[in-house]
Amino acid sequence: MKKIISFALIILTINIKAQDQRCFNKGTSAINLGVGDETGIDYNRIIGNNIENYFGGRFYYSSNTNKKPVYCGSYEYGISKPGSGVFGVGVSVNYLSYTNNINYPFFLGYGSNYTYKSMYSTVVVGLRATYHPDFCNGKKYDIYGAILLNMYGEISSLTSNNPDYQGYHNRNLQQILPGLIIGARYFFVPNVGVFTEVGFDYTIIKGGLTLKFGGK
Repeated sequence: MKKIISFALIILTINIKAQDQRCFNKGTSAINLGVGDETGIDYNRIIGNNIENYFGGRFYYSSNTNKKPVYCGSYEYGISKPGSGVFGVGVSVNYLSYTNNINYPFFLGYGSNYTYKSMYSTVVVGLRATYHPDFCNGKKYDIYGAILLNMYGEISSLTSNNPDYQGYHNRNLQQILPGLIIGARYFFVPNVGVFTEVGFDYTIIKGGLTLKFGGK
């Protein structure tokens, strides 16, 4: 009986030490902050295309698009350890915006060089569940998989110096889509490191700074 108890204590001690060597455990909080590359927005369905159709094609105007990267953030909390890994839950946010300036020349006969400025933003808020296998969860590194449920919201507007054009503003929830990603973190110091995530999400690939605290 004493041998059995001693053996159980040894196994428990080894397991506790092993958990101490893992980046992500039950009770751990992790925050990712970074930038990403969007999966390819169809600019033709944005406001500028309506102007193109109205005035007869790209031949008649010049266009300048100011596009920014996707700003990404996520929070994750370890909720359970079902034997050979750690489950986590959290939320994610992605944000993309760009402006498009369209100039119509004087020779079209509109009496002035009219400029049309379209502004477009997408906000993606998602719920995410992650799984961190023990064999991919070391002292300085953490490789995980995640499934997501993303809600896509769009904000768009069009303004102009044309006195005959009133412009418009639009806000709407576009769609709700699932996502699937694989991520990896590497910690230079115990609570600060870098991360990258790839897969089917609003971004194909993203990366940046990761912070973590807590854990059992």
